Amino acid sequence: MSSFELALGPLERIEAEVLVLPLFEGEIPLRGAVGRIDWRLCGRLSRLAAAGQLPAEAGAAFLTPGGGGVRARRVLGLGLGPRSAEDFEAWAAAAFDRARRLADGPLALALPDSGERLAPRLAQLASLARAGEAPQRVCVAPEAPDETVALQWFRSMARRPQPGGLEIVPPPEGRAPRGAGLAEAATQPARSSPNPTGRFTR
Repeated sequence: MSSFELALGPLERIEAEVLVLPLFEGEIPLRGAVGRIDWRLCGRLSRLAAAGQLPAEAGAAFLTPGGGGVRARRVLGLGLGPRSAEDFEAWAAAAFDRARRLADGPLALALPDSGERLAPRLAQLASLARAGEAPQRVCVAPEAPDETVALQWFRSMARRPQPGGLEIVPPPEGRAPRGAGLAEAATQPARSSPNPTGRFTR
């Protein structure tokens, strides 16, 4: 059985074997979750993007070690193509498949900002996890503006009878969204890194 959880703390502090980031074409400077992890990796992703070495077309993937300020062992960037033409379901299925092949441990999934689409997307993720398409533990991390909707969805679903194959774990009572913290941190200047390398995966 898989567990399906919500992360409310800083993305870089999530303990995971693989952290999956959504990459959109043409988005330089990097922003949101990608910008925050880039900041924690001392600008590694920004330099690769500026050099045209961070693929963001739909289905393309990029793998780099975590470490430093990122607790996940590996960071997997997965392309969504242009923001206006994203296929979230295909992206989520690819994220689960690649993460499962990389490691058996927990998966942290940074979600692209969704607005009103977040609840259906969480339902899609839960359905994929229930079908055995995901690692045994999935921790989703929405962008800061989406966290209130995510909290409501998780608490509502956790109160309902659970179909077999998936445990939806409610966030602790009293936990509040982290608000603007993610956006503020993502705008911090990147520092240089002696090891900007990563590798492409297909």
